[in-house]
Amino acid sequence: LTWGGIIWIFNTQIFAYRIAVGTMTLFVIIGLVILLKWKRELKPINEQFSTV
Repeated sequence: LTWGGIIWIFNTQIFAYRIAVGTMTLFVIIGLVILLKWKRELKPINEQFSTV
């Protein structure tokens, strides 16, 4: 489900917005953890290509 889809399905419920925001926050946190872990594992490879 997408963020808009959750609101559309639960548009008659008071907690729809909180559910959608909570779900998106959870996905973002998980995504950041995976990204940081992935970047950390590839750090020796990416150092020579890093522009930051």
